[in-house]
Amino acid sequence: MSGAAPLRYLDATAVFSPAGELRDFKVSDSLGSSLGRLTGFVVDPAARQLRYFVVEVARWLSKRRYLIPLCPATLEPQRRTVTLDCDPGAKNDWREFDDRQFSRFSDDDLLDALFAEARPMDS
Repeated sequence: MSGAAPLRYLDATAVFSPAGELRDFKVSDSLGSSLGRLTGFVVDPAARQLRYFVVEVARWLSKRRYLIPLCPATLEPQRRTVTLDCDPGAKNDWREFDDRQFSRFSDDDLLDALFAEARPMDS
């Protein structure tokens, strides 16, 4: 990520939508399989772009959070679910989320997102 703008973690408890707070929304794939629970997002504030969904996956007695790359998503408020239209086989490529790698989204980041000139995504 050298030369790239710093990415920030935005907790789902801070995101409000017409469906309400997005905390604890379930996440499923386009086939209806459960992927886990939405806990946040990784964003590029200056570019005003969402880069990853952060999804908590419970396995046996442990819970881990993973970065799921941006893909088309549908919000289903009645089911409190976000359905991701991504390749189900890509699960093996998900990176584990390490909150030490990302600063929290701040008021300064909000100002960047509101007033910075949008940049195209890196190819």
